[in-house]
Amino acid sequence: ALRVLRGAASARACAMASSWSGRTAARGPPPWRRNFSQLVVVCSMTAIVGATLQLNKLAVLDGAGREFAQTSYGSKTAFLVPYALFKAACNLLVGGLADRHGRKSIALAGSLVGLVPPVMVLAASGAGDGKGWPAFVGSAAFLGVHQGVTWTCCVLITMDLCGPNARGLASGLSETVGYTFIAVFAEAYGALERVSVTCAWDPADVPTSECLEASRAKCDTPDNWVAECTGQCVCVGYAVAPFALQLALAAVGVAVAAA
Repeated sequence: ALRVLRGAASARACAMASSWSGRTAARGPPPWRRNFSQLVVVCSMTAIVGATLQLNKLAVLDGAGREFAQTSYGSKTAFLVPYALFKAACNLLVGGLADRHGRKSIALAGSLVGLVPPVMVLAASGAGDGKGWPAFVGSAAFLGVHQGVTWTCCVLITMDLCGPNARGLASGLSETVGYTFIAVFAEAYGALERVSVTCAWDPADVPTSECLEASRAKCDTPDNWVAECTGQCVCVGYAVAPFALQLALAAVGVAVAAA
C-alpha cells in the first residue's frame, strides 16, 4: 500500500512539474524583451522629439530679448500659446487617429510636421529689426503638433510592444527617455550658444547709463547680456545654429519613422 501511495504521489509531482514547465515554455520571455530592438527605435524617436523641443524652446526664450528686442514677459512667452493649444488638441485626437490609420503612419506624419518649425525660422533668419519674431511664434504651433502627435504616438507604440501587463513600464520608459534628452540638450544648447551667438552694441542706439551700469559696459557674449540693455546690446545667431541642428534631428526622426 505504501508503495502504491508513493508511486501515486510521485506521478502527481511529475505531472505538476511537467505542466509548470509547459506553461513556462509557452509563456516565454516578456513582450518587451522579444520586441527590444523595436523599443530602441521607438525610444530614439521620443528622444529626438525631446531634443528638438528643448532646442526650439531655449532659442526662442533667449532670442526674444537678446536678438528681437522683446521687452514684455507676455511677448517673450507668446510662443507658448500656439504651442500649448495645438499640442493639447493633438493629444486629444492622436489616439483615435492611430487606431484608425495605424501607429506608424501617424508617427511619420508627426515627424514630417517636425521639419516645419526650423524651416520657418531659418527662412526668416535674414530679416532684421525683429521681423523674424513672428516666425518664432508661428513655428511654435507646428512644434506643438510635432510633440503632440509624435511623442504621444510613440507612447502608444511602446505600450503595444511591452504588452498589456506592462503598460506602466511602457509609459514610464517613454517619459524617462524623452525628458532625459530634454535635459541633455539643455546642456548641448548652452554649448552651441557659446560658439554660435555673437553680441555687440547696436551702432544706431547709444547705451543708457542704466544699461552700462548693469552690464558693466560689456556686450560681447550672451553671458554679458542683461535685460536693461534690450535693444542696445544685440546678440545674433539664435535663429540659425539651434534651428539648423533642430532641422537635422527632425530629418533623422523622419528617416527613423519611415524605416
